[in-house]
Amino acid sequence: PSHLRVSLQDERVVAFYDLRPKAHRHVLVIPKVHMHGVESLSASHVDLLKHMGAVGQEVLRNQHITHPFVRQGFHRSFLGSVSHLHLHSLGLPFTPFWQRFRFSPLFLGFVSLEAVIQKLISEQSRR
Repeated sequence: PSHLRVSLQDERVVAFYDLRPKAHRHVLVIPKVHMHGVESLSASHVDLLKHMGAVGQEVLRNQHITHPFVRQGFHRSFLGSVSHLHLHSLGLPFTPFWQRFRFSPLFLGFVSLEAVIQKLISEQSRR
């Protein structure tokens, strides 16, 4: 849609600023090919996930935000989240501060990018 502020795109993904940011900078990175939520992923998607993470980090780096002020991850679809895979790349601090709980591994509805990648690799190695 025309109201989105696209920050970066390539042949695989589009990155844009969230219309309702929950952090100082809040970028969403989505694949151009429709994919359901994080639960539908398999080890064949690891390369795409790494690419999504790199794109999100690049957008934040262009805003002078780097580790440790970056958090990346997904909301699980059981929360009624959007039914298209989207990576949250957050440039901290959270606004308002209590949003940090919503984007924390302690919140069962959020899972970090790193945790998803590790889980998929681990599942593949068990086969």
